[in-house]
Parts: sequence; structure tokens; C-alpha cells
Amino acid sequence: MSPGDVSGLIKTPSGIKIIKVLEKQQKGLKTLEESRDAIYGELYLKEVNKQYATWIKELREKAFTKITF
Repeated sequence: MSPGDVSGLIKTPSGIKIIKVLEKQQKGLKTLEESRDAIYGELYLKEVNKQYATWIKELREKAFTKITF
């Protein structure tokens, strides 16, 4: 559908719908420069989570708990 077009009747469980397209936006690929911060953030978060899991594992191995009744 192009901007300004109106659809026919669309039956849904909640009733009948009619859709009108107001505008279309073209979605293109982002360049590396535009995506660099998002990529860096994902990689950084992945490494932080890995280091955190390793740290917690080491703490659990070193911990000593004695339960007495």
C-alpha cells in the first residue's frame, strides 16, 4: 500500500478494521559509524557479564560455611 491508500475490510476477533496508510518510512542499513556505539556496548556488556560470572564462581569456591546446631 502507498501513502493515502485505504485497505478493505479486515475481520479480526475484536471486530472489523480498516487501515489507512498515512506515511511510509524507508528503513535502510546503518553504516558502521552509526552502529559503532551499539556494537561496542553489546561487546562490553558481554565481557562484563563474563568477568562477573567468573568472579562469583571464584568467591563461591573460596567461601567457607559452617552450620552448627
